[in-house]
Amino acid sequence: MKKLIKITFFAFAIYFGHYCASVSAQSVDDELDKLSLAALLIKNKNYSRASSVLSEIKDPHEVIPEKYWGLKGLVELKQKRFKEALDAFDMAEKEGLKSTDLYLGQAQALLGLKKYTAGLEVLEKNKLILEKEMLYYQLRASLGFEADMGEMAWKSLHLGMSKFPKALPLIKQKWFYLVHNNLLEVSFQAAKDLVDNYEVSAIDVARMGQLYRQKGDSQKAIFFGEIARLKDQTDEEIIKDLARSYLKKENFTAAAQLFTSLSQHNPKYLTEASELWRKAGFTMYAENLALEIRDPVKKIKQNLTLALLNEDFNRMAGLGVEASRTTLKSDQDIQYALAYANFMIGAYKEAYSNLKVIQRPDLFKKAVALKEVMEACEKGENLCF
Repeated sequence: MKKLIKITFFAFAIYFGHYCASVSAQSVDDELDKLSLAALLIKNKNYSRASSVLSEIKDPHEVIPEKYWGLKGLVELKQKRFKEALDAFDMAEKEGLKSTDLYLGQAQALLGLKKYTAGLEVLEKNKLILEKEMLYYQLRASLGFEADMGEMAWKSLHLGMSKFPKALPLIKQKWFYLVHNNLLEVSFQAAKDLVDNYEVSAIDVARMGQLYRQKGDSQKAIFFGEIARLKDQTDEEIIKDLARSYLKKENFTAAAQLFTSLSQHNPKYLTEASELWRKAGFTMYAENLALEIRDPVKKIKQNLTLALLNEDFNRMAGLGVEASRTTLKSDQDIQYALAYANFMIGAYKEAYSNLKVIQRPDLFKKAVALKEVMEACEKGENLCF
């Protein structure tokens, strides 16, 4: 019996040992699968999820430590956490990783941390294995420009363009630095060639227009804004940005047309469209659009503006009754305008009521002056309504 128990126990021990080894092996396989999953998620630009998967690995040495740190560096870099990215890349290098992705990642992190000289040193140290990478020239140019090494940066950029003549990032980068250095006419020709000969997204073209507007050249901004709109006629942000460029040129009609087109799909833009048609001098059309505004507060406010423009004070007074039932009752600009309208039609009691809410210094002086005029009218000192 004892012999049978010993045999059974021995068999159980062997089985349990195999089981533990199997579980341990399975655990390692699971951890390795997490690295593969993280790599796939990064490839698909799902950086937050990739970061979560990597955080499940408690000890990098139970997997492939250099791969773990390399992936962690990459996912941190993609989320613009440059300090964490650099620390991870440095750990990967300590674990023995040697790759173009590692050195380019370190340089990008250093660029993000504004450690330009250190970034250039990384690129120079690993120059022999990086020269075949387009990103090497892009990073060297960026770091050089930021470090005030303009001549070196331009040489790097042009060398990269000679090796990768069709590389869109390098061509975009050249255009950007031409604009940044206020070489607007040279950059304009480069930008036109870029748009004509390469697949540039509508949003990128719109951003080109934005940069020209920021540089004070609204005409070039309009040129690229119109191209962006042709590429994508449904993007609201592109259309609004083009309208801003027209407004910089004080072309209210063009801006009004753009907002009117937006309002056909989204009624929230009716207020802007109505106001711009008013500024363009098309009061009747502005009033027609104002009638379609759905937001009651915005509708009243726009109609008050139009009534004031036409000096229709009776209409303003009528709209004031509606305004008193909305948040406009505490809008000091609106209340002063209504007080003035009521004064103009002789409704002094209502005007005094409107002026009660005025506290803002610039309007308070006007309110006091208006009260003095009304008091003089009531005493018969002035000829009033």
